[in-house]
Amino acid sequence: NLYRIQQNLKQEAMSMTDLFQLVGFLYYSSIIRLPSKSDYWSSWSMQEIVIDNVKRNRIDESLRTLHFTDNALSEHKCDKIQPLITLFNRRCATVVQQEEFISIDEQLVTFK
Repeated sequence: NLYRIQQNLKQEAMSMTDLFQLVGFLYYSSIIRLPSKSDYWSSWSMQEIVIDNVKRNRIDESLRTLHFTDNALSEHKCDKIQPLITLFNRRCATVVQQEEFISIDEQLVTFK
């Protein structure tokens, strides 16, 4: 919402429901793949679960204004997503116990 205010955008503030709908849509669209985002609402490839729960314009607005940090405080481009990366790493550390020694096979390097 801070980015929306900084850019003086005339759209409704993002609520927690909007954020959950956005995350749900992104998850669903990663499983059920269509050529473009608008195809989830088109008449030929209509996805009922998407149409019943999410408005296309609201998804577009949410994606345009989704930011994880204040742009005014960012010195480097990677600073914009650093809070998200930090959160992800902390959550992964609670799920997976890392071993002391990790071996990387040279065949895996090309897939990195």
